[in-house]
Amino acid sequence: ERLAVDEHVTTACGDGLIVLRRAAVLVLDLDLESPGITASPVISADSNTLYIGTMSPVGTVNTPSYIPMGLTALDISTPCTAPCAAPAVKWTFKSTGKVDQTPALGRDGTLYVPAINGGEKRLYAVNPSNGSLKWTFGPFSTGSESSAQPIVGGDGTVYVGLGNNISALNPATGAPLWTYATTNFIQSSPLIGPVTGTGSTKRAVL
Repeated sequence: ERLAVDEHVTTACGDGLIVLRRAAVLVLDLDLESPGITASPVISADSNTLYIGTMSPVGTVNTPSYIPMGLTALDISTPCTAPCAAPAVKWTFKSTGKVDQTPALGRDGTLYVPAINGGEKRLYAVNPSNGSLKWTFGPFSTGSESSAQPIVGGDGTVYVGLGNNISALNPATGAPLWTYATTNFIQSSPLIGPVTGTGSTKRAVL
């Protein structure tokens, strides 16, 4: 629903990125001159914007295809014929460190963006309309580069594993609603299971 997966197929291909609309209409064929993208991109609910997180700058500075390190919103609203021109950049959010995990997309379009800088990880909430920062959670020291993969619950709550903790965050402020300490560092995304029980026994598997 929120990722509009029935409208676009996005795939990395060698040193490039290809986006296809339904019926295999080419929307984007982006050549990358640097191995700067490792996380999966995210598509907006209206299928018009592609969000790309980068580990390093991509392309050549002062050219239309240049993408700095951080999170970049690309306009993919118009189909093209290969070779495609570089898509217009709507905005770029410059993170402290590399965006090494796939961002999560909230129902209101907010992007929850993990980034690593040295041994520390942060989670950013980014405004989809202009790329401005809403809030930051962290930094936290982490024993795993694959931690900090966020997911969004049906009520909008943001769940993320950082270091040796799983936290539930208020989506508006980033304030922790609760934190659960694990016996070792987190290496993957949380998974929300079915809610069971009532009252004080109400629970879900994360």
